[in-house]
Amino acid sequence: MNRSNYKRILSYLFLFPFLIGINTLSGFSQRDFKPPKYNFTNYSIKDGLSQQIVRSICQDSTGFLWFATEDGLNRFDGYDFINYYFDRTNNKSLPDNFLYTLEPASDGGLWIGTNSHGVAKFNHLTNTFSSLTDEIDEDSDLTDARVYAIYEDNEQNLWVGTFNRGLFYYNTKTKLLSSFKNEPHSESTLPSNTIFSIGADNSGKIWFRTDRHLASFDKKTNTFISKPLPGTLINADFTNNLIIDARDILWTSTEQGLVKYNIKKDDLEIIPLYNDNGKVIEIIEIIEQNTDYLWFGSYSGLYLYDKETGKSLNYKKISNEKNSLSQDVIISMHIDNTGSLWAGTGSSGISKLNLYTKNFQHYSYHPESRNTISGNLIRALYVDSNNNIWVGHVSGAIDIIFRDSQKILPIKKQAGDKTEGVLGFPTSIMERKNGEIWVATWGEGILIYNLDGKLIKQLRAIFMSGDSKDLDLIIHCIREDRFGNIWIGTETGLVLYDPLRKRTRKFAHDPDNNNSITAFGVQSNSIHFDKYGNIWVGTWGGLSRFMPYSLTENSFDIEYKITQYLNESNNPNSLGDNRVISMWYHEKSNPNELLVGTYGGGLNRIIFDSYNPDSLKVFVYGRSEGLSNSVIYTIECDSEGNIWLGTNRGLSKIEPKTGNVSNYFENDGLQSDQFYWGASSISNNGELLFGGVNGFNLFDPKDIVEDTIRPELVFTDFKIFNKSININEKIDGNVILNADINNTEKIRLDYNSKVISFEFAALHYVYPQDNRYKYMLEGFDNDWIEVGGNKRSATYTNLEPGNYTLKVKASNYDGAWTQKTKSIQINIVPPVWRTKWFIVTSIILVLLLLVLFFRYRTKQIIRMNRMLEKRVRFRTNELSEKNNQLVKQAEQLNNANITLKEKQQQVQEQAETLFKQRNELEKANQIKDKLFSIIGHDLRNPINNAKGYVDLLKYRYKQYDDEKKKTIISSLSNAIESTYNLLITLLNWSGNEHGQVLFEPNPYIINDVIAENIELVEKTAKRKKIQLINNTKECSIN
Repeated sequence: MNRSNYKRILSYLFLFPFLIGINTLSGFSQRDFKPPKYNFTNYSIKDGLSQQIVRSICQDSTGFLWFATEDGLNRFDGYDFINYYFDRTNNKSLPDNFLYTLEPASDGGLWIGTNSHGVAKFNHLTNTFSSLTDEIDEDSDLTDARVYAIYEDNEQNLWVGTFNRGLFYYNTKTKLLSSFKNEPHSESTLPSNTIFSIGADNSGKIWFRTDRHLASFDKKTNTFISKPLPGTLINADFTNNLIIDARDILWTSTEQGLVKYNIKKDDLEIIPLYNDNGKVIEIIEIIEQNTDYLWFGSYSGLYLYDKETGKSLNYKKISNEKNSLSQDVIISMHIDNTGSLWAGTGSSGISKLNLYTKNFQHYSYHPESRNTISGNLIRALYVDSNNNIWVGHVSGAIDIIFRDSQKILPIKKQAGDKTEGVLGFPTSIMERKNGEIWVATWGEGILIYNLDGKLIKQLRAIFMSGDSKDLDLIIHCIREDRFGNIWIGTETGLVLYDPLRKRTRKFAHDPDNNNSITAFGVQSNSIHFDKYGNIWVGTWGGLSRFMPYSLTENSFDIEYKITQYLNESNNPNSLGDNRVISMWYHEKSNPNELLVGTYGGGLNRIIFDSYNPDSLKVFVYGRSEGLSNSVIYTIECDSEGNIWLGTNRGLSKIEPKTGNVSNYFENDGLQSDQFYWGASSISNNGELLFGGVNGFNLFDPKDIVEDTIRPELVFTDFKIFNKSININEKIDGNVILNADINNTEKIRLDYNSKVISFEFAALHYVYPQDNRYKYMLEGFDNDWIEVGGNKRSATYTNLEPGNYTLKVKASNYDGAWTQKTKSIQINIVPPVWRTKWFIVTSIILVLLLLVLFFRYRTKQIIRMNRMLEKRVRFRTNELSEKNNQLVKQAEQLNNANITLKEKQQQVQEQAETLFKQRNELEKANQIKDKLFSIIGHDLRNPINNAKGYVDLLKYRYKQYDDEKKKTIISSLSNAIESTYNLLITLLNWSGNEHGQVLFEPNPYIINDVIAENIELVEKTAKRKKIQLINNTKECSIN
């Protein structure tokens, strides 16, 4: 039942008292059927219709709707249109696009009357068309006739009415076609060659409507009986207005009005019907809804006609209203098997009207009416002891609806009119035991009225105290206890008022005191007294229970134990939310049960102990339990114990015995999907009232009946890789569908069909978008998959080869599921290499090859064994000789090995010698390097000295005297000699290294060597102020 919002259109309706909320019509008989509310759904070219002049509508035996237009035929499943046209390249297509009439065929197909190609037949199995005259060998006037009427009788034979070609009768068994024409001078012939309508009475007699006659056919005599109709000749080809009801009353029309003809009594009556302009309604089409009502299509809209009272109700187009009738010219009509009226218009497509909506009476504001409520945003509702309804508006107005007279009395106008009370708008209404009506307001205290709506007084000063006086004037709830004291819920807490002694007592929240009321303001309808004397109070911050210490003393004078109940995130046995905005309690039905509505935490069903405040069980109902919304503005219970909730999205009903939850929305007749704070009540006879943003609803819960019509379920398309497969279309050389998918029981697919999709539809047309579906592919899915009306398909990818069965179930918008599933078998053919015969054949071939190979190998092994035996003997002898040779070679090798070991020992000794020599060379090199370093150092000093003496002689030779020169020359000579001796020593060492010097050691006086070296560097040392002293004793080295 999840449906989009619709605005209720009530203006322009003839005799339409819905303006004041009455759901029956003055002059209409009081039966189960109530005239439907003005709420049309329209379809046009933009929705898929082929053309907008809709001449005929019918429903076939499967449940599809068909629409004949002047440019094509349309099939509709509630969601999509399929268009059929003439195609000159296809001799099985529709023979003509200009269509006049449709008639369901008993075999499931469809008879079609065309403009210029006679009668066509649609085959629902193959989705192809054929002409009726194709089955007849001889030429006929029907071949190119304009066909106005087709009727299939109870023997499945066909009657065809044409324009100016007469009447045709086709026997479907013998395939014979007969024709009847007017003979001017014979009264027993057809009265006219133009036939507009055909029907049959309860005896099976066929009746015809011609341009100015009624006629019946006598099968025994093959003659016609005519009855002239008053008025001028009918020449409009829209006319199709003959029906015969269950009482054998024939209904048709003329320019003078409605014709009612009693067939059994042969009694004809003209009933003039007039439109709003006082002119006779020109009726184009007539259909019957049931035994009590007729629908007329006319040039001035739709009319609902009550057969019993003769009254009619007119539905007309309203400009700029999307849910209006799309056009006033109605040329075709049909009522489908799920309870919707379809109206085809002269140029604006199709309008659908649901006939059986829920019986919710709707009161709303209508400025054109004097007898209307004052506004649509409802804040308070109350039914007094006289069963009259008090309505409080957010605008500040207050109305009384007197039920007996249906008169509406505005006793307080909107806020701002000081002559009519005060500025605050009403929030809560109650009736005291003394008959006074107390109205709590937002910001202006309490207004007190009598039952007739006369203002008695205003209570305001009792709240004006302290800093919070303005908030104290904002009152959400008022209740009177058994002592006559008034409990008043305000924005700052709870006030107890004793009207007898004019005294007040306040209960405020104290965060440091557990024995205080929960935080924030008391909310609407959130004060209740239970059977045990407890007072339950709901605030924006939780729920409080006041337990009096005495049940006999006046409630004003005693003390209370206050227990707070709050939401605890980790405790499922706590409130769903602290924001308590509605409550309900009834001591007789459930004395230990309190219903608490929260803002966002759903409904909390609280089971409490009579005297133990700590013993509490909480059951929460939210979205997961089936509610449409978790904001519970109002709560009421009916006489059956069902719980009704006004929410932010629709009205919900909980059946505590079964746990079933039903949700209702605007399309069911509700004022809107959104209800409002505190606006609910119950009448004295059990009717429930719920207010919202667009007025309020009043209803008897027993009258709210679910739609139990189960939909017909059909397959509408089959796709491979998202491409629709047509009948007899070949995919990879194979035909997938030999018939329409809906008439196919089994599909065989190649394994390459990796993506397959099935589309389906539940043919329940009331609210198709809210139909539900469940599907399951046996062999693949483990459970049912549920989807909504916006996803009517099942897609599967990469299915393994094998057998599957797709099963689908559907429900209507009210949850009535089909009892049988619609199914189709699917066989995914494996590739050749995965088929059983291929696998078995392959196994056999492999086994056969193995056997042959085994035999071949056995013979081959035997042959090879024989050859091997010969070779073994030969090779044994050969090996014996070679073995002897090998023994000799082994001996030789052994001797060679000994020799090698000896040589190896010699090589090892030589390596050791070389290793020692290498070490000695390395040491000699080290010594040589060190010696060269010493020699270089020793040579540098005498050479430097010699160079210094040479420089002295070179640059100061003339300055020195001979003695000085001798001294320098002597020093130079010593330096050169020292150098020379060092070089001689070096050459001797080198020769010694190469073995060229004979070693002849002699004693060597070390003192002389030291003295020579000191003498060599002495002068240099003196210049550097270094003193060299030789302390060695004279000794020699041997």
